[in-house]
Amino acid sequence: MGDRLKILIIPLLFGALFLQFPLSHSLPENNTTWYILSQFNFYYQKLFNLGFSGTSFFPVQNAVGLSDTGLIHFLIYLPFRIIFKNELWAYYFYLVSIFSLNFFVFNKFLKQVFKLEKSSVYGALVFSCSNFVFGNIGDPPVIFYPFFLLTFIYLDKYFHTKNYKHLIYASLLCGLQVFSFSYVYFFLNICVFLYFLLFRYKVKDAAFFFTINLLIGLLFFYPYINKFKNGEMVGLYNNKANATIHSFMELKDFFKKVPGNIYGREGDLNNLYQLQIYAKILESKNELHYLYPVVSSTQLGELVPPVNENILNEKVIYHQLRKSGFVGFSVLLLSILGLLMFSRNKYKNFVNGLFLVGLFLCIGPYFQIGDDLWRTPLYFAYEHIPGFSFFRVPSRAFMLCLISVSVYSSVALSKIKYKGVFYLFIIVALLENIPFPMKKWKYFSPPQNKISKFLNTQDNKVLLYLPSDLGVYIFNDDKDVFAFQREYIYMNWKNYHSHSILNGMAAYLPPSRIEIQKILKNKNPFLSLKAIYNLDFVYFKESFFDKDFDNITLQDLIQNKNLSLKVQDDDSYLFKIN
Repeated sequence: MGDRLKILIIPLLFGALFLQFPLSHSLPENNTTWYILSQFNFYYQKLFNLGFSGTSFFPVQNAVGLSDTGLIHFLIYLPFRIIFKNELWAYYFYLVSIFSLNFFVFNKFLKQVFKLEKSSVYGALVFSCSNFVFGNIGDPPVIFYPFFLLTFIYLDKYFHTKNYKHLIYASLLCGLQVFSFSYVYFFLNICVFLYFLLFRYKVKDAAFFFTINLLIGLLFFYPYINKFKNGEMVGLYNNKANATIHSFMELKDFFKKVPGNIYGREGDLNNLYQLQIYAKILESKNELHYLYPVVSSTQLGELVPPVNENILNEKVIYHQLRKSGFVGFSVLLLSILGLLMFSRNKYKNFVNGLFLVGLFLCIGPYFQIGDDLWRTPLYFAYEHIPGFSFFRVPSRAFMLCLISVSVYSSVALSKIKYKGVFYLFIIVALLENIPFPMKKWKYFSPPQNKISKFLNTQDNKVLLYLPSDLGVYIFNDDKDVFAFQREYIYMNWKNYHSHSILNGMAAYLPPSRIEIQKILKNKNPFLSLKAIYNLDFVYFKESFFDKDFDNITLQDLIQNKNLSLKVQDDDSYLFKIN
């Protein structure tokens, strides 16, 4: 396949596959996708001064230091947002770009580093179209590897030419990776260290490389360190090995295929919350130290309801589907053959090393056999090395294994002379890996109603959407939106009504968030929130409430002397705090 033809066909392939999302007014996931979209739009509004002057995670001053910012991903999204003015179509083209870039750079990686001209297309398709990649479609930074691959492309150039500019490019690309996703930056530095050892780089070259890339990395990690020191976030060090209990790769995961609709049958996920499931599982194993990434069970215990044992019978667990490590029988067969055929000793050792590093990291601090959990050597790192527990989702390292498998299978296919067999393997690999149709989650447009129009007439205020929670309650409302997702939807809406909101979540919760939840448990919390956080308005959507969980009803709000109803629109109400 010629390069010009690939440039045309590959984006069309992903464009056709993902077109089902904007055409059905939907998104590929209902959780992290909303978080990423809300952050993209926050930066977009700030960049063009379009009205929102507040912060992304009120009352915390900014999002940096609470979760990965994905600056590089915003820059990919930005031109599409400018051109189309519509966040749904902008996100669609962003998603097509992410998958296409993975293909093109991996194709170059195979051609230059491994000289696999003939089978590079196959390997690039295996890498960019695996079950694991589609299982993580809702969190694109996890599966975005161009900077990773380009680093090794330029290291390979330096190894052969000794031209120092290639080493400079490699170190800069490695450093910039942190602004795409910190996990991949961590994996990349480990793999570069392995590369330097195997290819016996000079100490001064290695020192130059790591000095440049780590200085760039510090620009990213400094806000995390600063916010931890200032007490603005729950400590990274509280996130011990047990926080990874739902996200390490198990033996069965390496044979798990993503179902055609990605997140299971309609309603399966919306009627459960994995935190409760794992709370029950961990409790039975006497391993329950940390329920939520960095919030201890003591802190969260006052806020979560009792575990509903009925949900243990549900078949779909959210994080489990992000661990679909099956690559297909045809790819597996070629990979084994490729491993045996691979004759370039140093490169073979490097690819083997990538696989072993990925396997070691993605298994994480535990290895499960049946119902028993066995601690791995990484357990010590998670429990005792400061900051290591930042990497609370070990399964993401499976991408390193996928790189190796893609190289191995390409090596084997390069030995096949018959084009018919070559194309047959491509078709079979795609059929075994691409889920279709994919699960489509409803996209909620920013509301254009009486309340929105009223808010647009107000200067920047502090707004509370109710109900507000940590995502552990289930609300079977009219749109079947469960709590964790709804928080992210509200975060996105704030970019349109130009007001700070007390809602909002990230992978790491600021202590203020926990305090807000405690105050909301009181009978009349609004005056307290006004005094502490300068709360001005409360937005209440009646259908979001469930009498089994919430202590506040519409009647309570209407009769509350400290509130005055400003706007009503259908089942939505906006109250001002007097």
